[in-house]
Amino acid sequence: MATILLSIGIYQRRSVHLSHIAAHIPGRATLPSRIRRLSPFLSHPAVRVWDGYRPIARSLLEATAGETRLIADGTQVAQPIN
Repeated sequence: MATILLSIGIYQRRSVHLSHIAAHIPGRATLPSRIRRLSPFLSHPAVRVWDGYRPIARSLLEATAGETRLIADGTQVAQPIN
């Protein structure tokens, strides 16, 4: 369920900020409650954020010609980039 809520929030807000995503979760819960609902899912060791970033970054880099600058916010990512 958390994956679906995250996907919907990211798509509708066109943002990866948790507070923006949580604002689009349906229900009567307050924004802080919605954020708390998603936080344990994102903190779970089985959720591997870079596994999602890597193919997107690779396809963007392959599609561009010349110099490319890629900036990714990895502040909440606990695993190293390979």
